[in-house]
Amino acid sequence: VFFSAVFSAPKPFGNEKQNATGCKRIGSAIIGLEVPHFHLHLVPMNRIGDLNFSNAKEAIADELCEMQNKILGFLK
Repeated sequence: VFFSAVFSAPKPFGNEKQNATGCKRIGSAIIGLEVPHFHLHLVPMNRIGDLNFSNAKEAIADELCEMQNKILGFLK
């Protein structure tokens, strides 16, 4: 039941993130080595290498805010 809830709850957000970014799919990764809980990351992807966290770029606050607003617009 727990895993079912973990993977089904974020589906609407993944769909809207895909719409907002125009990516081919949304990948998921469970990460939690640095904290005493896990994080389910929803990652916009066009190819398998996009899920490599070592390729991540530093987030810019204005870009994050703009993406948040795009995703929220699709959720309405």
